[in-house]
Amino acid sequence: MQSCSSHHSFETDVKGNKIKIADLPEEQKEQMRKNIATSLCSSLNRYTLVSGDKIEIMYHTASATEVDDYILRVNDRIRIEFLQHSDMNRINTIRPDGKITLSRKGDIKAAGLKPEELSRNIAKSFSDTFKNPGVTVFVETFFSKLIELKQNIQNSSHGQSKVITVGSDGYIYLPLLKNGILARGKTLDYLKNEVNKEYKMHFNNLNLSLIIESIAGNQIFVLGEVKKPGSFKSSRPLTVLQAIAKSGGITEKGSLEAIRVLYWNNSNKAALRTVNLLNVMEKLKLEEDLLVSNNSVIFVPKSGIAKANKFVDQYIRQLFLFNGSGIGVSYEINRYKF
Repeated sequence: MQSCSSHHSFETDVKGNKIKIADLPEEQKEQMRKNIATSLCSSLNRYTLVSGDKIEIMYHTASATEVDDYILRVNDRIRIEFLQHSDMNRINTIRPDGKITLSRKGDIKAAGLKPEELSRNIAKSFSDTFKNPGVTVFVETFFSKLIELKQNIQNSSHGQSKVITVGSDGYIYLPLLKNGILARGKTLDYLKNEVNKEYKMHFNNLNLSLIIESIAGNQIFVLGEVKKPGSFKSSRPLTVLQAIAKSGGITEKGSLEAIRVLYWNNSNKAALRTVNLLNVMEKLKLEEDLLVSNNSVIFVPKSGIAKANKFVDQYIRQLFLFNGSGIGVSYEINRYKF
């Protein structure tokens, strides 16, 4: 395969296919420019979460109600009334084993039932003692899901809230939800919709707001001919040009015409982009720049180097295979052709 000119920006997929950015339709290039501008301007609204980020979730519970009918629980205090036999009326607290004790009948299960279900069960139990016993169960004190939720959150300057950290598995785990919710790689708005959707299965009129408490930041590796090579974390979206500037800029031997960027696209697939930053700076071709995603690797070659085999061999393999930053991507890297 012929090598593309170092004066052009192009992208290479895992099969070795190359797409020159300059040859893309003008509408697509315009959309690429808009995506970069929008991401840089909107900042945290476009930020994709990573493990270690802390999110404050605010629970607006003032008008919240539970979706399902109330189910009796352990420690609920209930009053049992017999319509025609007031001497049998009792107040019971549901024990840790989920049962209550009734005179003449002994233990009977209460937890897990609706109050009207317990009423019917008690009436049936006393049907051999009283003729047509009418029984009503009243809940005097109760421990609902809503109360349990409030006990798991705390008051803050933003109201009732809870601070959650995105785990190493990329998930967050919230009170009363059995399963975790994937947060890594998602924007805050997307995660907000997912969290609200899960809680709506349990509560009516419970609304949640999310804000980023602190950011672990995207990790970016900048290697080759820059003044401060290495890795750094960024709490905001950066382009290739900005990432190189953050690394001190290029050295006297460095070239801005054939910068290589290994990154992960929206489908979480490895992609390789060759970027000509001279076109970005001198000709304002913003579509040739690239927003840098988490764990991206940027390599600035020496002037005159048109191929990047040394980049792949010396940096990518070492970084990903030995540092453990991207286990499982070596197969795709080996498939790139230059």
